[in-house]
Amino acid sequence: MKKYVPYLLLVVSCLSMVGCTADPDEVTFSLAELGNNVNFHTDLQKNFWNDTDFDENLSTYGMGMVDNANPLPITLNWSVTSALSYTVQVSENSDMTNGWSFTSKKKNFDLYNCKIRTTYYWTVTATYKSHSFTSEVSSFSTSDIGPRNIYADGVMNIRDIGGYQIGETANYVKQGMIYRCAKLNESSVLTPTYNITENGIQTMVNQLGIKSDIDLRKVDIDEDGIAEIGGITSSPLGDNINYYSCPLYYDGTTVIEHTNTEKNVYNKANIVRFFDYLAEETNYPMIFHCTQGKDRTGALAYVLESLLNVNSNNTIHDYLFTNLSDVEGSYCKTTAVTRGFDLYINRAEGTTFQEKTYNYLTSIGVSASTLDAVIDILS
Repeated sequence: MKKYVPYLLLVVSCLSMVGCTADPDEVTFSLAELGNNVNFHTDLQKNFWNDTDFDENLSTYGMGMVDNANPLPITLNWSVTSALSYTVQVSENSDMTNGWSFTSKKKNFDLYNCKIRTTYYWTVTATYKSHSFTSEVSSFSTSDIGPRNIYADGVMNIRDIGGYQIGETANYVKQGMIYRCAKLNESSVLTPTYNITENGIQTMVNQLGIKSDIDLRKVDIDEDGIAEIGGITSSPLGDNINYYSCPLYYDGTTVIEHTNTEKNVYNKANIVRFFDYLAEETNYPMIFHCTQGKDRTGALAYVLESLLNVNSNNTIHDYLFTNLSDVEGSYCKTTAVTRGFDLYINRAEGTTFQEKTYNYLTSIGVSASTLDAVIDILS
């Protein structure tokens, strides 16, 4: 064994040198300059949003069978003496308050879910064995192209209702308040089976700050003893999340005026409940969804956006953006659906479509005070 001693001493010596490497006394950061008008939409998404004849071009957007709806990441890069780990802080405030915090082992980070038309500030903290160093604050601004589509692992068809211009004013529907999406757990099964992953839950709860989950799926039991909600009694996002059930029937109709009289009464009662939940400010931020986030979710999003005086070009594009999501090929709808919504809303009194939407909703039982509260909260 004696002949191996020098080699052992050499290994120990090398390990000791590595273990005792001193932290740098100071470091110099170089954060990438991203500038203004930073984009997080794919070319396909931008083409769709600018398309004025999408009924004829739907086959180019996926037709509900390919997932083309997720946003692109905004990649943050930096240069600094290599560290053990990095913490990235991102905020809408220059003093870095009320922001997001992420960790990375590399000198870059893919940032998702930024708002449109918004300036963000960011810093990086490099952590060494016994010291940390934080960079100065850098900033970038995002483009004004809609929609604010969201990435949360395990959930399809997510986007913010906010970000759209209110009428001809200089104001916009508030972002970060209410999101539409597809199911968080598998529908029509006995045992709760989550689609959303732990990372997706962290995105919704910690990054988006979701406090309430409005589920539009049916709760009645079918002949096999199964309800569409998939066996859940609380939100997959956690027990601290408000879970509200507002079940709606669709059956290929316009949802807001079901052809079946009994189902029509049932739907209207639950649309009233839906707006009651929206009128409670403590429920925000919130999500609402059905199974694929298209028919029932799409109908209520269309009505809500019309109530908030979003122009018809944006409400229609938002409704049909679902064609870019993977909804198992069960979508592929055209503006014929939104014309169906318009048919019923236009029967209400009013000069503008917003007024007609307001009066349509009061005609089915939503109180004026509820609608005024929703408009005030989201405008």
